[in-house]
Amino acid sequence: MNLEMKLNIGSLLNMKLKIINMNEQDKSWWEVFRGQNRPYLENDEYKMVCEIHARIFDKKVEYPCKCNPIKIQKWINEINEEYSKYE
Repeated sequence: MNLEMKLNIGSLLNMKLKIINMNEQDKSWWEVFRGQNRPYLENDEYKMVCEIHARIFDKKVEYPCKCNPIKIQKWINEINEEYSKYE
């Protein structure tokens, strides 16, 4: 790997997501969502998690495959981190 490629990879790793404040509607929805204690997501919750994550981190909405919950759980954790700033 040449030096230019290493620098580009280093730059990508150091990039930070642009974070947008949660709006009141998202905060209210997230509060109710967090209060539920079950090991699965309903389809409408799945969509809402994807949409809130896209709004907060200023990126295009993406709907990852439901067969591998690792990514969606990561997003839930990231949204929880942002939400905790408002508590």
